[in-house]
Amino acid sequence: MDRRLAAWIPLMLVTTGCLSGGYETQYKQAVERYRSDSQFSLLHAQPVTVAGGRVAVRVPKTFDGQVDGTTPPPRGRPSFLQDVPGFQVGFERAGGGGAPAILSLGVVPKAERRREDVEAAILQQVRADPGRQAAQWGQLREETSRTGQVGRWKVLDVAGLGEVWVSANEEQEFCTVLAWQSASELAPLVARTLEILPPPQPVDPAAAGQPAASQPAAP
Repeated sequence: MDRRLAAWIPLMLVTTGCLSGGYETQYKQAVERYRSDSQFSLLHAQPVTVAGGRVAVRVPKTFDGQVDGTTPPPRGRPSFLQDVPGFQVGFERAGGGGAPAILSLGVVPKAERRREDVEAAILQQVRADPGRQAAQWGQLREETSRTGQVGRWKVLDVAGLGEVWVSANEEQEFCTVLAWQSASELAPLVARTLEILPPPQPVDPAAAGQPAASQPAAP
């Protein structure tokens, strides 16, 4: 930790009266908030929203290219997963002569496809390579967001190439896919930023300053 910060935190707690009784607890919480904020500084402050504004996630600043959901493969997809279920957007970073780093974001509504089916489709593609026929999904893992919400994920480690993360929350409305080619060290951090947003509210014409639709005259 920055030595200046280490000296500043106790001073801040003294001036705010936190030293009486709860100093150690308050100090640990302040340090943890600083560490968390430092980690999230690797991501863009503003999230990317997809699926009609229902799903939001923050992506690493290191990506310098982006393709939308209409772009055909292989752009924006990992080399081992050309068909990303529910593909919405892909982020790329040039690899300096090698394979580029890629993050693909897919969203599949639960009403359209079960999570288990999404996982099976991904695993089938990965295992199509003779050298990866032993690939399998790992155990459920949990990642806690900055707001304290716990997200559950299934992770497929594609040895030497990247990882695929699939959201596995109970009663989730959307199955979200984060497919990484390289740069997967940031996968847990990005997973912690995932948000499912409420449906947009219908616009009230009167509130928007627009005349309401006229009603037909009575016969």
